[in-house]
Amino acid sequence: MKNKLYKKLILVAICLVIIIAGTVVKLIKGMNYQLKWKKTKSIVLYLDNAQKNDLDLIVKEAFPGKDFIIQNLEEDDEFLVTIDYINISYNEMNSFVDKLNEKYNMDLTVEDLEIRVNNNVLLLDVVKPYLIPILITVIVVSVYFILRYKKIGAIKIIENLIYGIVMPQWVYFAILALSRLPVGYYTLPISILIYLISIITLIYIFEKQNLNVSYENSKNKK
Repeated sequence: MKNKLYKKLILVAICLVIIIAGTVVKLIKGMNYQLKWKKTKSIVLYLDNAQKNDLDLIVKEAFPGKDFIIQNLEEDDEFLVTIDYINISYNEMNSFVDKLNEKYNMDLTVEDLEIRVNNNVLLLDVVKPYLIPILITVIVVSVYFILRYKKIGAIKIIENLIYGIVMPQWVYFAILALSRLPVGYYTLPISILIYLISIITLIYIFEKQNLNVSYENSKNKK
């Protein structure tokens, strides 16, 4: 019993260290987002008879090592080039313009470019549409567990819910902050998967505890 409690305390301590470290990194550096959710510059280009592959090559040469997205807009000759905003230098922009001029026989300058600044998306903005449904689900599940496994006791069930549902989510987002893995479209599906695994694990734990309590009660009656 003591050995089991010791292992549980070690696991909780490790989780708390990860959560605290992740929170510190989040406050100092923020989360790392996929390009579509970062603060970026979008350059609108109007190019006659341009091919996306050619433009892709120009962007790679002008902005080496930078993340970018090239999209065709409504018109065939209209392109939107989205590039990481923080890391763009004026020299790189000049190089980009020079390569465009060379390829398409134009006489553009950096000042001629139509540039849009896209603000970064905050993690709260990403999860906000799902907050109320998630909270309702957690409350309903918690009430169900308390009623279904009332022999275990409400306080013990709430304690297990904190360890089993809340803590894994904190650890997950702390790991994202620490590892600098980009927050993107896959982030919430993984979070939901962790939540479902947590629920299944808790059902197993509560069923086991419920059987133990029932067994102890039957022994005491004898």
